[in-house]
Amino acid sequence: MQCKKIFAHVAFALSAVLISGCGDGLPNRTPVEGTVVYEDGSPVANAAVMFHPQGDLESKNAMGTTDDEGKFIMFTYRDARDPDGAPIGSHKVTVSGVNEAAVQPNQEGEIDDSVSGELSWFVDSKFALVETTPLTVDVTKGMEPITFQVTR
Repeated sequence: MQCKKIFAHVAFALSAVLISGCGDGLPNRTPVEGTVVYEDGSPVANAAVMFHPQGDLESKNAMGTTDDEGKFIMFTYRDARDPDGAPIGSHKVTVSGVNEAAVQPNQEGEIDDSVSGELSWFVDSKFALVETTPLTVDVTKGMEPITFQVTR
């Protein structure tokens, strides 16, 4: 009886170690959430936020989209409905905010689909490129929500 009990404990411990070590085979990620605001503190809605890993070519970019309050949650290998966070490490951060101006109908009320509206940036375009963004973040396990400040 004692032998069966010891075997059961050993089997349970071994299976726990094996299961916890399996993972998904992807780079380590951790939940990351935050807010994007303008200099005056007002939220930046509908902006694309991307984390670009620095030095780790195995990791994919993490992404998120701000809501009406400027809040975002990052995801890398899943999607916004099931966010899996961002890869641990240093990242350049880009924030893109672009509106496409509405195409006006012609005199007959028809819209020519071949004509696209002009783009207007609601976040300064310097934040949209890895080469020019001043924003960075060090992603660590258990990190607090972060705030990024951008200009118009």
